[in-house]
Amino acid sequence: MQIKPFEFKPTHIDRIKTLTEELTADNEAVNMFFKLSLDLLMVADEDGTIVMANEAWCSTLKYDKLEIEQSKVFEYIHPDEVEQFIAAWYKLSDGDWIRAHYRTLVSHKEECTTLEWNATKYKNGLIYAIAREVPICNKAMRRQSIKRFKLRTSHGS
Repeated sequence: MQIKPFEFKPTHIDRIKTLTEELTADNEAVNMFFKLSLDLLMVADEDGTIVMANEAWCSTLKYDKLEIEQSKVFEYIHPDEVEQFIAAWYKLSDGDWIRAHYRTLVSHKEECTTLEWNATKYKNGLIYAIAREVPICNKAMRRQSIKRFKLRTSHGS
């Protein structure tokens, strides 16, 4: 599968800021709910740029909220799984839902966390997603996943 290249446009950042302002001004009660959730909640544009993420993203990925909110969700997906995630992501543009979609995130400290995702595209054109941690029962599987990631990143592939 061919990954669509992201074309940076100076107006893109302004658009993201405008969308963020609209979302946060929309409803104070919903924003409080967003902040309280232990699950990873996210709003992103169709290209995968994260417009709004809750604090659970920061605690899981060990990144600053501003770094997360101006990056692509694909950047955090384990390299072995990114193609499948992107394929599912672009199906959202066709009106499909992502339900019980399992993918692994890689944190700033190269820790892997398996998540179960649900996502949909809303009528405003934005993608709304919720993910929760799924414990990997087999610790050997987790160690193997981390080892594969470290090998892949150390060889630059």
